[in-house]
Amino acid sequence: MAIPKTFKNLLALAERRCAFHPTSQTGHSLSLMTLADILRDRSNRTGDIQDLQEAIQYYSEALHLLPTDHPSRGALLFNFSRSLTMRYYTHSKDVQDLDEAIGCLREALGLQPASDCIRGVHLSGLAATLIIRFAHGYDMEDVRAAIEIYREALRLLPTTYHTRRCVAFNALAAALAIWYGSSKDIRHLEESIGYCKEVLGLRPEDCDSEKRRVALWLMGKALFMRFGHTSDIGDLRESLVCQREALLMLPVGHPDRSESELDDIASNLARIEAGHRA
Repeated sequence: MAIPKTFKNLLALAERRCAFHPTSQTGHSLSLMTLADILRDRSNRTGDIQDLQEAIQYYSEALHLLPTDHPSRGALLFNFSRSLTMRYYTHSKDVQDLDEAIGCLREALGLQPASDCIRGVHLSGLAATLIIRFAHGYDMEDVRAAIEIYREALRLLPTTYHTRRCVAFNALAAALAIWYGSSKDIRHLEESIGYCKEVLGLRPEDCDSEKRRVALWLMGKALFMRFGHTSDIGDLRESLVCQREALLMLPVGHPDRSESELDDIASNLARIEAGHRA
């Protein structure tokens, strides 16, 4: 992919600023941070891993040079964390990248006021990274920590932050369902289902169709697990309805839309209704 001229111009300017400041000055670390931001953004656009590697190197250097009490340190830590997580996804699959990203996020959150609404956004990022690490190593402690952090994030996120709250509701619902697999405490399923209902209760203009589809799918799975706990046929019926609606929201031909699964759901619902009438 051709590199836009804008990126080249911004990089040249940032490199000149780095050269202008002696390495011992705070200005040099801030210039390194700017240079890293540009390289990370270009990597997002082009997929060039070399840009991402350089960005991570510059973030690391800037972090080493920037005083611990500097007001830009939190932003630097957050950007560094995002880049490390990106490298894990796109290239390394090295859990050390996630460990370092989580450490950066925790340090950055320690610099923020406890009541800052933006703190809710960053807490959600930390919880999401913990869930990614769980998927790598299956350490249930990561899930437990993510649940507590998502709960705190939702307490801080303003109710007008519809998109971020939808994402957090769905993520928390999924994490609670995972935790139920370990705890077998039905209260975790009840809470999971409640968060799905929060998403589905929002107006369509406040929550896009994909987030609603995910909530339906998650609620269907949680209801099915609750059916396994309670043997309540109503949970099974509602679970199948949710799963069917989630599948029908996908366009025909989508790889996740299984027509055979839809047929199976319809058959199971018909048998439930026939048994109920009998």
